[in-house]
Amino acid sequence: AGDTFIAATIYALAQGATGAQALRCGCSVAGEKVVNQGLVNVGAQLAAAVPPDMPWMHDASLACTL
Repeated sequence: AGDTFIAATIYALAQGATGAQALRCGCSVAGEKVVNQGLVNVGAQLAAAVPPDMPWMHDASLACTL
């Protein structure tokens, strides 16, 4: 979950999120990861964990595709 948190946080920052938004995104995605075993078929579940008010969620070309 730690690697997932870091990756989601960096991704959010790279897409223009504020520090607070990036941390919230990292926590949400990592929290979803800990309830899943392994990484098989987890991409859609993790992408769905990204908070809906993140800036890139409004632009389909920038949508989180984990």
